[in-house]
Amino acid sequence: YKDFEDGSITSGGWKNFWSGTNPNIGEWEIYTTFGVNGPVAKASNYSNSSNYACESWMVSPLFDLTVASAPYLVFDNVTRYSGNALELYISYDYDGSSNPSQQGTWIDITGYVPNWDTDDFQWDLVSSGNTDLTSFIAPSVAIAFKYIGTNSNGATWEVDNIIIRE
Repeated sequence: YKDFEDGSITSGGWKNFWSGTNPNIGEWEIYTTFGVNGPVAKASNYSNSSNYACESWMVSPLFDLTVASAPYLVFDNVTRYSGNALELYISYDYDGSSNPSQQGTWIDITGYVPNWDTDDFQWDLVSSGNTDLTSFIAPSVAIAFKYIGTNSNGATWEVDNIIIRE
């Protein structure tokens, strides 16, 4: 479970990896909006009236799914503005510490998520619904949210209340 209430992206063994054209623009960060969603994990490549190319991964700690028979992932998400959709990956051979763009076999499970938010001009978090992880039962599993922004556009994504359960 990860809810970002402690104000940290990396607490509990989570990792944050970023590469881009302008230092840290687009990196996953804690964002707090008063009375709306916060604190949440936020990725946005928009700064000073410009978009900047970037790739940013927020990676879970390794966890064991062999004790589960029907595990699933659920999380809250919201998006605004035009740009790439947020992507979700799972790995059964990630080492737990290296840059995921360079290590581990990552399977794109973005399409497994029942409900991704679409830009309705609101910042209301929506539930992803239960994302079935039964096909990925293994002793050492990690999930990762991957954000991509370009120099010409970039959506803003917020994620919260990440839960893996039976």
